[in-house]
Amino acid sequence: MVARAAPGRKVELATHGRISEGGIRVRLADNRAQLDQTFEARQSRMADELARVAMERLFASAPDLGTLVHG
Repeated sequence: MVARAAPGRKVELATHGRISEGGIRVRLADNRAQLDQTFEARQSRMADELARVAMERLFASAPDLGTLVHG
């Protein structure tokens, strides 16, 4: 897998000290660049979208309260 993903590069497996449900976190040795694709990082980046979708699905059959006419 390393040979395909990073040909000619030295790759080391290391822990990052954070509890994680899964995924991968990659960084350059000099820390100039990193990619965090752990479950928690992706969840954090997608929090607003996840909340929007959850609300849409939870309340899909609820009437649209914005169209009620008070009189």
